[in-house]
Amino acid sequence: PLLRDAVSAFLGCVPSACPVTAAAASPITHVSRDATPMLLVNAEDELVPLDQAQRMAVALAAAGVVEQLLVVPGHLHASEYATQVWDQTVAFLARVLGPPQRRPAA
Repeated sequence: PLLRDAVSAFLGCVPSACPVTAAAASPITHVSRDATPMLLVNAEDELVPLDQAQRMAVALAAAGVVEQLLVVPGHLHASEYATQVWDQTVAFLARVLGPPQRRPAA
């Protein structure tokens, strides 16, 4: 109910009553080969259903976009599990951006 209410408030309608608006608001609708690399992190049982992250990962991969899905145990959301995935996040960024560059001494 909480997620349904939040989505309806965001869209201004119940998704089933406004499928075009709902599709336009969904990130998966906008996946293309031009998308930036994406690290997706989702808990097994959180506010955002895991299958949404899994479907997004599949769509990104099918479009040829660099992606990685990390699934963490439990029901935490976003910043609540940030410390659990910090090392993987840094590794992903290093992989897609390259290693950090040292600044020359001033």
